[in-house]
Amino acid sequence: MRAIKANAAPAAPSDAAQRVSVSTWLVLIYVWLLTTTPQVRFGIIADTHFERILVVLIVLSLLTGQRIIRSLNLATVLLICFFLWSLVGYLQSPYQDAVTAVWWIENYWKLMLFYFFLVLGIRSIRDLEVFVIGAAVISLGYQLLSWRDFLAGGSYVYQQGGKRMIGVWSGGGIGAANAYGLLALYSLPFAHYWLMSARRSDVWWLALGFMAISFASVIFSGSRAAMVCAVLFVLIAYGRRLLNVKLLLALTVGGAVALSVMPQHLRHRYFDLILVNQDAVSRQGADRVAEESAESRKQGLLDGFSLAQRRPLFGYGPGASALARGEVADTNIAVAGDDPEALQLHNLYGQVMAETGFVGAIIYAALIAATLIQLRKAARVRLAAPVSTNTVNGIADLVSMTILLLLIYGLTAHSLYRFYWLVLFAVHVVLMDLIFDDKSKAGRRH
Repeated sequence: MRAIKANAAPAAPSDAAQRVSVSTWLVLIYVWLLTTTPQVRFGIIADTHFERILVVLIVLSLLTGQRIIRSLNLATVLLICFFLWSLVGYLQSPYQDAVTAVWWIENYWKLMLFYFFLVLGIRSIRDLEVFVIGAAVISLGYQLLSWRDFLAGGSYVYQQGGKRMIGVWSGGGIGAANAYGLLALYSLPFAHYWLMSARRSDVWWLALGFMAISFASVIFSGSRAAMVCAVLFVLIAYGRRLLNVKLLLALTVGGAVALSVMPQHLRHRYFDLILVNQDAVSRQGADRVAEESAESRKQGLLDGFSLAQRRPLFGYGPGASALARGEVADTNIAVAGDDPEALQLHNLYGQVMAETGFVGAIIYAALIAATLIQLRKAARVRLAAPVSTNTVNGIADLVSMTILLLLIYGLTAHSLYRFYWLVLFAVHVVLMDLIFDDKSKAGRRH
């Protein structure tokens, strides 16, 4: 990722360009709702149908605001195709009553609406910049609340021999710690963008604190996949700058401090990734569970492929891979009971193949490829306004990096229906449209 250079004397933007649209603020509230899930803790939010009210307000803001016509981006076309393909897969699924399948049919169409709210609601480069920073602030606030509760003795689940941190309003559950680790991992590129784009020292320090808190959240979530991805993020994002003596010293000191405050069970959990020699005790109890968990991720890919071979066209339908896995895996579904997590594939690629078939997997792969190819072009673009160019380049890097991290993390998680993907696809579409619009205006001026 490149640093975003501040310009000494950029042209003064107009008031219209500086004003952030109402729709941008409203979609940020929607992001807050999806990120923090306050309805789990505060029943009044569900009782008052807060989400429905918010949707109505967003629609009104789009209808009454300045008319925006977006060009039909290839990513949007592919995303719609993937959703419709998944819908047909659900309709012909033998496991429509599965808990996760019911969740998908009841909720994923709302996320698709959310995607279009983002695409139509973010109207300018200024809006886009505010949206990205706003999403970072939301994550920072939620992590701070979670840390306050965790340090007070709450916000954790006991798994693999110790306490693993979770989001304060998540409601707990078997996957809560990994979900919190994923949120923190997803936040790292946003923290990097905020850090690189900061024009004031106090904002720079705030962004640096956000990055530090996100790293701490990854560590204390106990998610080894998120930890590996966080290390890769540092290597890719900062590259040669890691050879700087001062930065290396700072990272060394930070690592020593983190190691000193890290609970023993977390140190053992992470260092088992790199230490080959282990005593007999380390292979018992919680460590055996962790090893079996890691093996299940690999098996999830193989089982997903086997399921796709049985139903190559539409797969078993969204959310059905856990129950369908019983057809190919040497597992007893009765052991899982009512817990949909017990037989999950825990692998993004296995999940895509099993739930949408080989055809759906090809559509989704095309969606990812189209997005990354277009973002690569966006990262090199030069616009008329230097500030806009820096913002475009920085956000293109942010989205590319976050998608890469999610793809790597997907080797160990069934993360296909996380709203993070839709945020990234929408930001990419808005970015490309704003670039096209800027170039069109520049062409007309010439």
